[in-house]
Amino acid sequence: MKNYKKYFILIIILIILILVFGIYKLFNTSKNPILDNSHDIVYLYYKSEDNRKKVPAVNIKKISDNINYSINEFVNPYLDKDYISIDYHYNVSGNILSLFVTIIDYSREGSPDYNFKSYIVNLKTLKILDNNNNILKLFNTNMDNIVSILDKQFKNFYNEEKEKNIIDKNITYNSYLKSHDISSFKDQISFDIVNSKLVIYIDFNEYADIEKEYYFKEIGHVYYYE
Repeated sequence: MKNYKKYFILIIILIILILVFGIYKLFNTSKNPILDNSHDIVYLYYKSEDNRKKVPAVNIKKISDNINYSINEFVNPYLDKDYISIDYHYNVSGNILSLFVTIIDYSREGSPDYNFKSYIVNLKTLKILDNNNNILKLFNTNMDNIVSILDKQFKNFYNEEKEKNIIDKNITYNSYLKSHDISSFKDQISFDIVNSKLVIYIDFNEYADIEKEYYFKEIGHVYYYE
């Protein structure tokens, strides 16, 4: 009788241990967004022999296939071309992953041609924030405000270039934007999130024929939302 009682207690303990372990595994799995523990959340998927082209892949449950397919579509036309640089960086801020891919084409005369693509993911919900409005809601702002900030910034550049005689004083602001291939701030913007701060990239031509100097060489394409 004592042996039966002992076995019964051992079985109960075993059942409890199995339940506790199962709950732990379930909880742990639901909190961990990584699909394959042998890779980081973003990892180097492809690197060219000259080390100038680096292509990332994401390692996140449910959405890896969609993002990686999009990345490949973005970079594939450039992989076999000369004078092309492909690079990326990523940052995890709380529950938000931001992966930013940059393609630079050095083949044209003047300044290089830049192409940007970002992937911003809510790791808690495993949702891709592919709508700019949803990204901007994280910072309590909207696209109109971002466009206004960029417009003000480029007007400052425009006025400074006139003052420094880099461009002719008779050139209008609209002509100035057009010379830099800016037709719409809204359509030429990409967003990144670094250390919980919003970073704005604008795709435009850094060098214009109307300029006597390469004004944007040190300024670049990156603007920080404060």
